[in-house]
Amino acid sequence: AEGSDSGVLVVDDLHDFADSEVDRLVTELLRHSRRRSMMVVASASADRARRAYDGSLREIKSFKSGILLQPDTDMDGDILGVRLPRVASLAFPPGRGYLVRRGTLELCQMAML
Repeated sequence: AEGSDSGVLVVDDLHDFADSEVDRLVTELLRHSRRRSMMVVASASADRARRAYDGSLREIKSFKSGILLQPDTDMDGDILGVRLPRVASLAFPPGRGYLVRRGTLELCQMAML
């Protein structure tokens, strides 16, 4: 609606924008989204997200919510501040991972289109 602060921001491969004007703008939108009814959907490589110490990837990590698809169970939980279970028999085909919401996690499977 006009004058509303609600909306959705979708960014694919957020890591590709590191240290750019786009990254600065996305970081500001992320900070703004904490105070408004705005949803953010962003993807990034786990390796780049683990190494992010500033900018939009750091801001995304601070939400402590997201989906870790095909995670490295030894390392990727750190991205969102959780410890992932190490279940040797659990397979992670495309679309499978963990839904993380502020410290809680559950196994999930995303639909493949």
